[in-house]
Amino acid sequence: MKRLMIWAVVTSFSLLGIVACSVPNESSDNENNSNLIPRDEETIRENQLESDARARKQREDLSGDEDSQAGSIVVDNQLRQTVQNEIDQELPGNKLEVSSENGTVTISGEANSVEEMDRVKSIASNVEGVRRVNVEARILSQNPIN
Repeated sequence: MKRLMIWAVVTSFSLLGIVACSVPNESSDNENNSNLIPRDEETIRENQLESDARARKQREDLSGDEDSQAGSIVVDNQLRQTVQNEIDQELPGNKLEVSSENGTVTISGEANSVEEMDRVKSIASNVEGVRRVNVEARILSQNPIN
């Protein structure tokens, strides 16, 4: 009889352990997944900028000779992207577009004020590799005429 009781207890704990291990714990899965997804926009933007920097570095490594036409296109694209990232980081929600050719950066689109246009020119001028900045953006009217 004692053996039967011991066997029943051991079997019960074994079955309980098997069932407990086979049922997924949903709350721990959700907690683990939530740590992988950044919640705030600043963290997301920082991750994007880091990703862009890694991509530029990889393109730079692949481009080889910067004097070649293909290398020049890669450098212009990198410069355009770098300037666009800097402007987007400093002036979120802007309506500006950046293009680049042979170190000359052209900024077009719509600016909210003269001060914003000056700020954009300053930001672009401070990016390494920019030789000249042309700002062709138009200023949005702040006092619409009715």
